[in-house]
Amino acid sequence: MIFRERRSDEDTPSNGNVQGPPEDVYELLMDSRKHARFTGDKARISREVGGKIMAYDGYVEGTNLEIVPNAKIVQCWRGSDWPQGHYSKATFAFAKIKSGTRMTFIQSNIPTTSMSRSRRAGKSTTGRR
Repeated sequence: MIFRERRSDEDTPSNGNVQGPPEDVYELLMDSRKHARFTGDKARISREVGGKIMAYDGYVEGTNLEIVPNAKIVQCWRGSDWPQGHYSKATFAFAKIKSGTRMTFIQSNIPTTSMSRSRRAGKSTTGRR
């Protein structure tokens, strides 16, 4: 697996407010059925560190690196059209706010040839298509 931590303009956090408590937002991302209903695509998501994930009908596959229930999810991802063995790092962080949840999404190490499709997947997950 190729994985390099790299900071660039592409790693700028994407922030957004989501209605509902952090627990609901976390479940939307970590529960396979809820994720599939939200995105409209098949998903299989492990709830364990080291567990495998698959989303968007198999376009995205990866592994959970860190899980802090209701607060943070860190995963390595790859798109099926990415160079073999190339993974990005995706981090979701949740904070309770008066109107619901403030979610921050950061994804680093995306192949430049796959930027637009990765952004679409991230926007779908964050509710901003």
